[in-house]
Amino acid sequence: MLYMILADYVLIFMCFNGLSGVNLSGGILMTAFLILYNVLLVKIVLRFTRRNNDSYIIYPVIGCCFLLAVFIFRFFLLV
Repeated sequence: MLYMILADYVLIFMCFNGLSGVNLSGGILMTAFLILYNVLLVKIVLRFTRRNNDSYIIYPVIGCCFLLAVFIFRFFLLV
């Protein structure tokens, strides 16, 4: 579970740094895959926290979602 959350941060930062060399269709594709990954990660984390009562795991995932929102707004406002 922790590796999936860390991978999400790494993927977002890699896409954020490579944003300048990407055209619109590539940016939309990256954004769609990141949104899909985050939705799946949220579903997995919610299921895991309900089962094990580990609610502290939700906070890094929420941070990833906010970071992805910043990435999306930056990409689509600067295009």
